[in-house]
Amino acid sequence: MTVLQDDTRPGVRLFAADALLLALAGALALLPLGDAYGGSRWVAAAAAGLLVGAGLTALARQLRWGPLLSAVALALGYLLVGPAAAVPDQALGGVLPTPGAERALVTGVVESWRTVLTLPVPLGSERGELVVPFLVALVGGASAATFLWRSRWPGAAGLVVVVMYALAAAFGTRETELPVVRGALLLVVLLVWTRWRSLRHLSTSWVRRIALGTAVLGVAGVVGWGATAIAPEPRTRDVLRDHVEPPLSELDFKSPLAAYRSYYKEHKTDALFTFEGLPAGDPCVRLATMDTFDGIVWNVSTSDQRTGSSAFGPAPASERGDAISVTVDDYRGTWVPTVGTAEGASRTEDAAPDAGRELLINTSSGALAERGGAREGDAYRVDWGTGASCTNDARATSADRSVGIASMDFAIEPLDELAATWLGRGRVATDYERVVTLTRGFQEGYFNDGLDPKQFGYSASGHGAKRLADLAQDPGRMVGNDEQYASALAYVVQRQGIPARVVLGFEQVRSGGVVTGDDIAAWVEVPFEGRGWMRFDPTPPEDRTPPPLDDSPDEVPQPYVVQPPVLPQEPADVQGVPPDGSGSDSSDEIWDLILRILGILWWVLRIVLLLAPLWLILLVKRLRRRRRRRASDPVDRLSGGWRELTDRARDLGVRLPEGHTRRESGLALAERFETVDTSSLAVEADRHVFGLGAPSEADVTAYWADVGTAVKRMRRATPWWRRWWAGFSPASVPWRQGLRSSRARWGQRWSRLVPRRLRRRPGTS
Repeated sequence: MTVLQDDTRPGVRLFAADALLLALAGALALLPLGDAYGGSRWVAAAAAGLLVGAGLTALARQLRWGPLLSAVALALGYLLVGPAAAVPDQALGGVLPTPGAERALVTGVVESWRTVLTLPVPLGSERGELVVPFLVALVGGASAATFLWRSRWPGAAGLVVVVMYALAAAFGTRETELPVVRGALLLVVLLVWTRWRSLRHLSTSWVRRIALGTAVLGVAGVVGWGATAIAPEPRTRDVLRDHVEPPLSELDFKSPLAAYRSYYKEHKTDALFTFEGLPAGDPCVRLATMDTFDGIVWNVSTSDQRTGSSAFGPAPASERGDAISVTVDDYRGTWVPTVGTAEGASRTEDAAPDAGRELLINTSSGALAERGGAREGDAYRVDWGTGASCTNDARATSADRSVGIASMDFAIEPLDELAATWLGRGRVATDYERVVTLTRGFQEGYFNDGLDPKQFGYSASGHGAKRLADLAQDPGRMVGNDEQYASALAYVVQRQGIPARVVLGFEQVRSGGVVTGDDIAAWVEVPFEGRGWMRFDPTPPEDRTPPPLDDSPDEVPQPYVVQPPVLPQEPADVQGVPPDGSGSDSSDEIWDLILRILGILWWVLRIVLLLAPLWLILLVKRLRRRRRRRASDPVDRLSGGWRELTDRARDLGVRLPEGHTRRESGLALAERFETVDTSSLAVEADRHVFGLGAPSEADVTAYWADVGTAVKRMRRATPWWRRWWAGFSPASVPWRQGLRSSRARWGQRWSRLVPRRLRRRPGTS
């Protein structure tokens, strides 16, 4: 960037106008960030960044600092002002720098961008989210001010503002207000600014110019807005937030429902969690929420990672006075229990402070998860809400179909037929009645947790498509526990086009706020318009056990049937039948070998075609050398040897002027390659070319041998990478000289055709 001289520096009036318009344009450019941030702290951070960036650039211009000192001053300004502007929660008194604040600023240069994209909106300031607006404003303000006051391209400041606007929009959200108005207003400011700056020395009516320009842009904005409004398809903004996965977007471990039976088999009497401050009545303790079934397990992965049950982000700190306390006992896993739906959570006791764990929350389902896993000894404080009811309301009618359902590319036919039979028994008018009918149908089955197969029969674990098909195979003897019944109900409800999810939680809390593995339960929740999520429990009561199987032997014995003897047969090859696979395998192997060879040849051909220009250069050089060696005139053959030497030198990276004689070129090559006597070769070529008589065939052969020796020595004196590339180098190819001569001829023709006065440059006399 060229620094302005003293006589071209902007005056005070221009400097003040630039500063004012830069602040206005920067504020408009950063306005889209307000869609992602909550409160007004981000405004203060952006304003501080603009002020520091433009102010330090003005100071650097006044003190005549170079690029290095200017960059150092900008970095110091970032570290000194950044604690108060970007990380006030870690600064002393919210203003003064601290080691923690400086560390957050340094790491925020790299990490804050992803943090801003992965945290749920609206963004705050606890995790360094304000580093992004502060840094964008700081660098953008400094770059724009540098173009304005320290370069010969002041108009490029408008491009910097446009880049700031693009960054702010990319780090914003899809939901924004009046984007067309914002863009048009920014465009008006930039056009007026640049136009006024370029024509400020002219005497004109700026009021009229600004009014006309604004009117034209206003009409264009209205037309664009109208075209967008009548567009046949809805248009949505595409922001970076939609392309960056949240911290726990896809859970890569097994479904929590798949471990259902292990809770009451391995921890039947063990305390898993201890609660304090639970609300009165049914506390509805929840552990995990799953809304997607892939035919194998129910899990929390959905197609929409921003609003579904897998959209986890860092949990906001607990601030309510009626928060519950959760202590982890004999439990180790990802999920953290809550009452109702979690709204905020904080870890009060950390059993592994050096494990780098993070407490996450899903704002859609209200579930809590610990990245790195909760461990025995952890304690949490959880703000809870009643987002999902633990009972159902008969006044509900229509399901809330605005909740997305993951598509199923499979069907469990026995379960679908059983659901159709239940719904066909009576008149079902509403979605609520449909869900209630399906729930009661499953409640007609039997409860069997598989712990006593001798008394109640065998009951397989799991809830995959095969297990649910077995559950519905015999409607008169459906056997299972919460895992199978909740999975089956959620499946058939979603097959009806009604959103549903499976919840893993605890059916009761014992005295002292303790829950054990025997208290584990699973149920189904369905959203209804005006009622929210409502609970449905399809599992039969635990005392409704299956009747004993009839294992008595048949009273009438069956007669014994004598089986015919097995007659030995001759081998197939003896009977005249060729053994299985004989002949076919060999032919298949031959065809496989042929196909492999053809595939290899195809790849070789592709590589040859890809490198065709290089092989063409090698071919041209080989034909040129052959033409020189086989010239009819011995003088041409000998002088061709010298041209071969100079061409090989050009390929090795030596530049020889076109107008030099052989002796001058030989001296230049001798200076470049000290071990090669190129001067003698040049003298020898001149002696035979300009001397009397023609050289003999022995003289030509000896000269070409000397040329070959000189070329080998020049190659050894050249770096290996240049030596390898010399063969493919186009430096000595004939068409380069042809292009130069053609360009010279066209220049001469241009000089003759175009008058001299028309070829003068503007501003010259």
